[in-house]
Amino acid sequence: AASLSGCDLNLFLTTSSSDRIDNSPSAKYNKAQIHSCPRPLEFRHEHALASVVRLETGMTSFHASETSISRLPAPSPNRSFSGRSPDVRREAGVVRTLTRPPPSVVLPRDGEQLQQKQQLGQSSAKSARGASRIWRPTSPGHWHDDLRPFLGHSNDRVDAPSDAAPIVICPGFGNSRGDYEAPGGHPELGIVMQLRSRGFRVEVMDIQRGDWAKVLRSLLTREYWARACTPEPAYGWFLASLKSAVDAARLTYDCDQVTLLAHSAGGWLARAFLASEKHFDASEAHAASTTHNRAVRGLVTLGTPHVAAPPSARDMTGGALTWVNRHYPDAHFRDAGVSYACIAGCAVRGNGRAPRRSLARYSYSAYSQVCGSGHLVEGDAVVPNRSAFLKGAENVILDGVHHSPGRLSEAVSPSARPWYGSDAVLDAWAHHLL
Repeated sequence: AASLSGCDLNLFLTTSSSDRIDNSPSAKYNKAQIHSCPRPLEFRHEHALASVVRLETGMTSFHASETSISRLPAPSPNRSFSGRSPDVRREAGVVRTLTRPPPSVVLPRDGEQLQQKQQLGQSSAKSARGASRIWRPTSPGHWHDDLRPFLGHSNDRVDAPSDAAPIVICPGFGNSRGDYEAPGGHPELGIVMQLRSRGFRVEVMDIQRGDWAKVLRSLLTREYWARACTPEPAYGWFLASLKSAVDAARLTYDCDQVTLLAHSAGGWLARAFLASEKHFDASEAHAASTTHNRAVRGLVTLGTPHVAAPPSARDMTGGALTWVNRHYPDAHFRDAGVSYACIAGCAVRGNGRAPRRSLARYSYSAYSQVCGSGHLVEGDAVVPNRSAFLKGAENVILDGVHHSPGRLSEAVSPSARPWYGSDAVLDAWAHHLL
């Protein structure tokens, strides 16, 4: 099931509660029913999401568009992904996708997207870069005090093959290298050790917390207050550090390409890095055929705000994110061979009426700063779901997953708030690194 309250998408798939199923003669589906919100089922945020969501059950696949909900052929009960079986499991009325969808159902290319746009009554397909789908490998639990629990997932453990591209981790705003290697001095809790235990070769950008103070220099410019900044010069130091990390990983592991794993603001900065000619290899910098940094084979973002703040909210990037979206929108280099995956947690529902020190109230403020509204908006406690996806990317929602680890006292206890890098969560999305 998919649910994105506060966005222009709000689908609920019910399989176990008969009192909510329409069994009238006019109903076509007596095993599952989709209730849609009165607004069109299309994300209407600049460079954000696509208009198509595909929900799969063990019996029927549904294709939801702005104009209709049509029944598609049911998938074969014996079909498996990459030799794993089966691809969908039904347990206690819950439908859970087990593994990454096969290439045959990944994102349609421009021709199919054009047809979809025509069906939706859209006259222009110039910006079409392939439809996006939102995959939900986790089991969505019920909201309780604006919090959604993490109930696990059904994906197999991800073990990287020996020839998998090395991973370079791009820290989020205010984070340091140590937050990913040994948070609180505990390496076993770091995402680096979790990935290495699965066979991935991992490096982290050499950034310290104090380095982010360099961004403050942009506050002294007219461009910042006019929302006219570019990634340079405020974030030039970050792009240079990322270039050094990519070069070091390629040299250490004797390979041509790496995969960028970017957390939070590191995600949109990694998109800027992909297009920055200043950071291309010297041998390719002046080649007419070079459109992006060919040292990068893929980008996976974790809780990244890909959509710029609206005029009603303060743009903390000073227009730099808007600049990236204007020049390199969506999964811009996908057709050039770069893979994109955007992972978003759905753990906290913003509530402007919640107690002042509650997580729901904090999230209300955070979401309002990112997307302009926060009340009843869902996200990972920092970034709302509506801002975390790219059109043309493989977009994934993880229920009950938070933006970052909780306090260390929580991280070492069974009641820890899981985040993207937690051992229990990692296999729900790590296949996108391959």
